[in-house]
Amino acid sequence: MDMEPVPYELKSRPGEIIDIPRLYSSEANNLVGHALECTPNFAQAIGDHPYLKAGSGISGSAVTLVVAEAGTPESLKYQDLTFLRVCLYENRQRMRNPERQEAMELDIALTDLVRDLCS
Repeated sequence: MDMEPVPYELKSRPGEIIDIPRLYSSEANNLVGHALECTPNFAQAIGDHPYLKAGSGISGSAVTLVVAEAGTPESLKYQDLTFLRVCLYENRQRMRNPERQEAMELDIALTDLVRDLCS
């Protein structure tokens, strides 16, 4: 099932784990993977995903991840920020559905993590 929760361990904070719906995790991992590999597909991935144009901070996090030196604290932080912001975007689309309460709870947890990482 696409909404089955899977654990995500923050790269910048080993041991800190949040459960993310599998669908969101897949989308987020796809974008983070392209950014880390800096593949030619990265530019296409940016163009293909409407959430990168939505002013959600995803594109800024992803571009910073591309230029960050691999394995550094900055790179790990932006892996998390990119991943979490994609999940936030996907989750906010779900808040219009009948699973609104679940989506709101996840939204609060994701927003708190992003704020904490940005401070």
